[in-house]
Amino acid sequence: MGLAGGGGPVLTQIIERTATCTITLTSAVTQAGAVCTATFTAFAQTPTVRGITLPASDIGQAGSRTSITGDFSFISPGAVPVTWTGMPAALTEFLGTAWHEGAMDFTPTDDCNTVVNVVVAGTAGAILKIQYSSDGGTTWADVMPGQDVSIAAAGLQINGNMIVAAGARIVGGVLIRLVGSGRNGVVSPQFGDIELFCASQVLQMPTLSYSLLTASSVSLEVDCGFICPNFGQTIIFHPAIDLCFPCSN
Repeated sequence: MGLAGGGGPVLTQIIERTATCTITLTSAVTQAGAVCTATFTAFAQTPTVRGITLPASDIGQAGSRTSITGDFSFISPGAVPVTWTGMPAALTEFLGTAWHEGAMDFTPTDDCNTVVNVVVAGTAGAILKIQYSSDGGTTWADVMPGQDVSIAAAGLQINGNMIVAAGARIVGGVLIRLVGSGRNGVVSPQFGDIELFCASQVLQMPTLSYSLLTASSVSLEVDCGFICPNFGQTIIFHPAIDLCFPCSN
């Protein structure tokens, strides 16, 4: 409550109005935005906007989106698979050479997957995994502790959304290599594509803005961020707007 110029009280009227904003995404949409109009009992003059909010359920439906942050192909042999002749039991770099080493920056990464297409399987206990080095290849450690990918069966083998070791998260990247172990030195497994891909979860926080404010309506815009949900998906937001006239503070 405030005081008018003549000393009388000025009563602040506060009113909340909600509206429904619907977004139906198409292939042409690059930024999910929706405009809707909230109407209210007319004020004597244009009111002041005190705030605009979204319920938690609306923020949740914008959700988190997966973004691929890195991909590295160790081999992509095409029509003829790659054979690891007499794969040894001891931990050994893939094919016994450093030819398939590379580099990766894991700093923006939440988790990674090792994908191995096994054409000819090996013995029970045979595995592949990826290691990193932060000192130029002098020492190596597992990129994803507990990440071993079994190659004891033919087909596509994936270790599945493993958390990256803290030591691998160095700005500018680290060296990476593919290693294997667990064979008997006799059986020779064969491989198609072998790759590492990493992803991060991006939380989209919708933002709200308004325009075209009159004594009885306001235009609201909801923007759910630069990463859109799937094309063709419909999202309905329920923004609430708090108004006052006149405002005492």
